[in-house]
Amino acid sequence: NRRLAIPMMLFVAVFEYAWKPFYLSNFEEEGAKQLYARVLSYFTLVSAVVFLGSSFFMEYVVRIPFFGGKHLIQQDYWAGLGVVPIILAGYYFNGVYTNVSAGFHITKRTEFFPLSIGIAAIVNLAINIFLVPVFGYPASAWAALIAYVIAAGMLLYHQRKIYPIEYEWKRLGLLVAITTFVYLITDYATTNMELWTKFFVRMAACCAFVALLFVTKFFSIGEMQSLRGMVRRKK
Repeated sequence: NRRLAIPMMLFVAVFEYAWKPFYLSNFEEEGAKQLYARVLSYFTLVSAVVFLGSSFFMEYVVRIPFFGGKHLIQQDYWAGLGVVPIILAGYYFNGVYTNVSAGFHITKRTEFFPLSIGIAAIVNLAINIFLVPVFGYPASAWAALIAYVIAAGMLLYHQRKIYPIEYEWKRLGLLVAITTFVYLITDYATTNMELWTKFFVRMAACCAFVALLFVTKFFSIGEMQSLRGMVRRKK
């Protein structure tokens, strides 16, 4: 079931592949820090889309039989699909860690990497040892999420002195809040629904997510103008 979070894992891997050469080639430019802050906002936006899409519709990918009537994973494991959103969130924070690492590479202060990763690994191991026997396999998924949050949080804390960047915290908080709200409400509302009714409700929830971004004015005026320009060009 952990492998079912592969959409977010692939997105973070692609981002990491492109991110390092990007920031290393732009850090001397004027406004580089503002650009890096905007990148985290856009990264979070795409991650939110991947999170909702994977959380809402991975169940259908798993249930659809492939050639020979075989499924992506055996039916005995379908009960564990609830850990997928947790792992998806963990991979997102791994992407935040990758984003924040830019300042440490630029300033060549990479000694903070083994410290943050080491502490996160210890916490991960401790939760697996002490809580998995009590709460079962979901505790292992939470352990991974908590470890990623700790690693990213430690870098953010030390970055303030090493390479301070004014991230768009208001936009980031708004986006996380909207994503969490849409996911929790939809997941609760569709718990006992028939499979295909649930599918259409979740599709509607995805549309509501996009609508909320516009209603809450997540996009700046310049971004709105760019979006309108893209729509007009397509027409």
